[in-house]
Amino acid sequence: MTALARRVAAGVERDRELLTRRERQQFERHVLGELGETLRRCRRDAQELVEAMNAQLGHVTTSQGIRVRLDWKLRDDVAAEAREAVDLLTQPVGALLPEERAKLHDALHRLIEASRAEHPELSYSEHLAAALDYRTWFAFTIRYTRPEALGRWERLHRRSPLSQGEQKVLCYLPLFAAAAAHFTSLAGAAPHAPRLVLLDDAFPKIDVRTHPLLFGLLVQLDLDFVITSERLWGDHPTVPSLAIYEALRDPAQRGIAQYEYRWDGRTLESVG
Repeated sequence: MTALARRVAAGVERDRELLTRRERQQFERHVLGELGETLRRCRRDAQELVEAMNAQLGHVTTSQGIRVRLDWKLRDDVAAEAREAVDLLTQPVGALLPEERAKLHDALHRLIEASRAEHPELSYSEHLAAALDYRTWFAFTIRYTRPEALGRWERLHRRSPLSQGEQKVLCYLPLFAAAAAHFTSLAGAAPHAPRLVLLDDAFPKIDVRTHPLLFGLLVQLDLDFVITSERLWGDHPTVPSLAIYEALRDPAQRGIAQYEYRWDGRTLESVG
C-alpha cells in the first residue's frame, strides 16, 4: 500500500506539472500574445482619447477664467500585480526579455488567482475578464486651475473652493470634450454621422451668465445637440442656428399647444 501510494502521488505530481506546462504554453500564446496585444492597443487608444479630450479643453475657459483638464492614471490602491503588469504591457511582448516575460506571466497569473480566490464560482474565462479589465486599474481625475494659480492644477472634489454652479460647469466641460473626442475617433468609419448628444433638463443650478459659454462650447466642439428644459431657449450669440420648439399645456384642456421658432445667431423668429 505504501509503494502504491508513492506511485499514485508521483503520477499526480507528473500530471500536475504537465498541466502547469500546458497551461503556461496556452497562457503565453493567448494571454501574453493575442490578449496582451489587445490590452496594449486598448490602453493606447484610451490614452489617445484622453489626450484628444484635453486638446479640446485646452482653449476653453469659464467666465471666471477657470480651465480644466482630465488625468487618467493608475489608482493609488491598485494591486501590485496590476501595477507591475501595466509597466510591462507598455511594450510589445516580442520586445520583452525572457525574465520580463516571466515577470509579466507571473503578475497576470497572480491577478487571475486572486480573482479565483475571491469568486471561486466563476469560470476561467470570467476570471480572465475580471482580472485583466484594465479599466479597473485606472481612474479619472478632473483638475482645474484659476488665472491667479500661476499654472498650479488642483483636483476637483466636493470640498473644492468653488460654487456649486462652478463645480457643475467644470464637470460639463470634460463630458462634452469626451463626446467630441469619441465622435472624432469614429469619424474615419462614419465621416457624415451626426455627433449627437442629448441633454435632459440641461444646466440646472448654473448661473444664466454661463449658459452662453456652455452652448458655445457645444458649437465649438461641433456637437449636434437636443436639449430639453423648462427655462432654456439657447438664443445666444454663441449659437449660430437653432430650432426651438415650445410645448404648452393647460391642465383644463385636452392636448398640447406647440410653437416653433428659429434662431439665426441674431434674431429669434416664430415659424408658422
